[in-house]
Amino acid sequence: MSELDTWQHHWHPALQLWSEHLQLQEPLWLFDVEATQSAGLTDNIAAIRLASQRVMVNLPMVIERDLTDFALEILAHEIGHHVYAPANMTRHLQLLAVIRQALPSVEQQAPLVANLYTDLLINHRLQRHTRCRMDQLYQRLNTGQGSPLWTLYMRIYERLWQLAPGTLTPADISPEMEGDAWLGSRIIKVYSKDWLTGASRFASLLLSYLIEEAESAAATFATLQDTAEAGQGYQGSGVLQVPRIDSLHPSRDTELTDLPATTDGENPAHDGEQGVSSRGQAVEPQDAFEVLKAAGVDITRHDAAVRYYRDAVRPYLLPFPSRVTSSPGEFLREGVEVWQAGDDPADIDWFATLLAGNPPIPGFTTQKAVYGQDSPESQQHQTCDLDLYVDSSGSMPNPQQRISYPALAGALLCVSALRAGAAVQVTLWSGAHQCLATEG
Repeated sequence: MSELDTWQHHWHPALQLWSEHLQLQEPLWLFDVEATQSAGLTDNIAAIRLASQRVMVNLPMVIERDLTDFALEILAHEIGHHVYAPANMTRHLQLLAVIRQALPSVEQQAPLVANLYTDLLINHRLQRHTRCRMDQLYQRLNTGQGSPLWTLYMRIYERLWQLAPGTLTPADISPEMEGDAWLGSRIIKVYSKDWLTGASRFASLLLSYLIEEAESAAATFATLQDTAEAGQGYQGSGVLQVPRIDSLHPSRDTELTDLPATTDGENPAHDGEQGVSSRGQAVEPQDAFEVLKAAGVDITRHDAAVRYYRDAVRPYLLPFPSRVTSSPGEFLREGVEVWQAGDDPADIDWFATLLAGNPPIPGFTTQKAVYGQDSPESQQHQTCDLDLYVDSSGSMPNPQQRISYPALAGALLCVSALRAGAAVQVTLWSGAHQCLATEG
């Protein structure tokens, strides 16, 4: 059996580990360096694309690391990203936004943290509830020796799966790291369903490690980063609704520890979630752009801002005004009648006169056409064009960074007008000889 046949043979069994009714298109098998570079998988074993719901497998890397006998585990893991965490692009963007809030000064590490966290959720389910040998796979992948972050991550797996210390990690682990690993395993168990809250706790747990390994963390986990470019090809909404979750270190979360509850009987971990609507809280345009970039979406800051304001106003579009004008309708030929002396000579229908077969005698045998008007009461709606002037001479925030309500109102008017078929021209005015207008 060839390498490709082996992987294709395990594809459907991997799907059935999640559901008998699950359907995903067969992975994109990458056979050479050119294909892996084109797909962006030079250092990854496998990867996913949430926009196209596609799994990609880097076969040269698999052969190099001797992982063919773990085809079922790798495929089941990638499927887990599509059906469990993050499952779709909206949840992935929310996940990145929540993690960024919990990583002050190292927000750029949010894609790595999101990848590690969702891997923990997926691998724990596969190890505990299926025949997958995730522990043996990580023994084969143990390439992060010397990295405290890698050691912590592997120790969390040892605790989750009740492995003997030293199975995936060095035997000598400090008490502080041991405590952090215990907290990490608790996060995965307690927040397996509310995993956005768990993501915030997990990011807070890793913050100090990421600060120490800011330059080397990405290289350490390069092989495992299968969601780093998951957002390629995303064309969805530019407005991101994120639940309000307080950034709290897991050691202070009473859901994870034996700490007493606060005086009012509530868990401080959930204070920020009381009374939050299901839609959550919209992030600023700058943050939305950063989250899209972190998800691997190829977009400029300008285009991200355009998408943000357009999608923000779409639920509130207005009925744009139009003028109602009476239409005279069309004139239809109904027949002929005798042309009388005194009528306009141009009205004589010589063809009808000659067709009658009589000599043309003005006023007696000459004919003229008779016309009737079709639907004389019909009306037409003529849409008014929009000429919009924006006074930016005052202190307006940059709409690409912070939400600008004048820009939001302008976007509402413009999109409403364009939807109705109107022409729109916008003029931005700041002072004498300082104006900028769109064409047409």
